[in-house]
Amino acid sequence: MNTSSHNKALAYVATGMVLIAIGPFFVEFSGLEAMGSSFYRMLIGGIAFLLIGKYQKESLPPKRLLWLYGSAALMITLDLLLCNQSILFIGAGLSTVLSNLEVIFLTLIGGIVYKEKVGQTLLTTSILILIGMFFLLQPYLHDMHPHFVLGVTYAIFASFVFSIYLLILKSISRKSPEISSVANLGVICIFGAAILGALMACLPGATFALPASKFGIMSIVMYSLISQVFGWWLISQGIRNLNLSTSGVLFLLQPALTFLGDCLYLGRNTGIFQIVGCLVLLATIYKTIKEEERRKATA
Repeated sequence: MNTSSHNKALAYVATGMVLIAIGPFFVEFSGLEAMGSSFYRMLIGGIAFLLIGKYQKESLPPKRLLWLYGSAALMITLDLLLCNQSILFIGAGLSTVLSNLEVIFLTLIGGIVYKEKVGQTLLTTSILILIGMFFLLQPYLHDMHPHFVLGVTYAIFASFVFSIYLLILKSISRKSPEISSVANLGVICIFGAAILGALMACLPGATFALPASKFGIMSIVMYSLISQVFGWWLISQGIRNLNLSTSGVLFLLQPALTFLGDCLYLGRNTGIFQIVGCLVLLATIYKTIKEEERRKATA
């Protein structure tokens, strides 16, 4: 892959993460509980992807790979449930930071499964990420009430589940490169909506009711179209041309930007330690992008 294509892949993933960073605020504004917001995100997103695919006359995935699509749907559904539940316990900013530790898991997966080289730069990057995370969490370490602990646990487990989802998504792209990202994501979203719908039908406390206000309904629609459709289309286009560890660092754009939004617009997480931690994460992302550009230019 040439330098131009590599830079384009970096830009796609980074832009996609910016769009996804907006998503948690739509969840809060909608007023829906975790399962309901996840269901409508997957359903609306899946329908949108399939309509786009039909308009573009895209081919559907082969039946031999449907088990992979089902596995991906299960992982992303579990990730959404864990993230959205965590948001309700500890807020969008902190939840999104903790549920985006993929760089650690993806680095391990990339080294073990794909034999990707883990160099000194990546080790330095990982240390910077841990420092940034510590600064972000520092104000909360003195008040570990049960809901906080549960929210943190959900978020970190969501990060692991999301790493598995990305691994499956990368595998799908490699096994069927002729199938477009639109078709891939459409099938995954519809499968995910079916899984969530079945769960909601079985659980007595779950409801398919939409938000009572027009603003709430608009929040869910925007959450689905901006974060699920546009955000994930860009990411799926770019991730196939990046190694897993680089992708993991770029995914930190989402929590960093969501955390900044929490500070600027909702007045949460405004301590100096947390702002420094957020800036450390953003600086780490910038350093990684520049390092990748330099490496590709000299390759």
